[in-house]
Amino acid sequence: TVNGPGILTNAAGRTLSLFNVTMNAPLVNAGTLTGNATVNINGGLTTTASSLLRARSDPSTGFVNFTVATGFTNLGALELTNAGGGYPVTFAVTAGTLINAPSGTISALAGAGGPRTLNAALDNQGLLSVSPGAASTLNITGSLTTSGTISLDLGGLTSGSQYDRIAVTGALTLDGILNVGFFGGFVPVSANSFTVLANTGVRTGGFATTNLSAPLSPNPLYSANTVIVSVP
Repeated sequence: TVNGPGILTNAAGRTLSLFNVTMNAPLVNAGTLTGNATVNINGGLTTTASSLLRARSDPSTGFVNFTVATGFTNLGALELTNAGGGYPVTFAVTAGTLINAPSGTISALAGAGGPRTLNAALDNQGLLSVSPGAASTLNITGSLTTSGTISLDLGGLTSGSQYDRIAVTGALTLDGILNVGFFGGFVPVSANSFTVLANTGVRTGGFATTNLSAPLSPNPLYSANTVIVSVP
């Protein structure tokens, strides 16, 4: 446990690795901040353009629960990943909103496979991306508002595959750009290759590059708002 009242700063070019740590002091991250096992940031978190937040599980623990108690703005990069096995990765914001600034990126990386969960109310003004592979689903157990870009990389998947996807438990407000990448390139999707399925929550708005004016239809396979991209 690290207590205040002083401010702990992880300077640019430095790496701070947290393993079963409770941080009650205010934390400024300008370098690389890696969390494994149970990490609680209770004193407030400030990022910079050079900031890298990495929730990374490995065989030493088999999980990571990286929790920030209050909302913050991600000015740099936030990664959900793992190594050495398909262990679960969860990054959570308990109260308030996680704002991904126009300069920010949030990435669910394939790593060694396993589930990726973002337990937060997310306001994406920058880039939200999901890599191909076993981590093809990013579960957001809060709301998602996006005026930025969502990028889903299908890799070399064949026609008819329905991955990657983002499943959102709460409300969806979509207004921005959706890019889908496969076979080495990214293209904006068209109306016939992008669908939103919903059983719960409310979806408003529409992506600039596709037509989402059609009403949503319940789908028994999904218990939440689900953004699904398939290769046309």
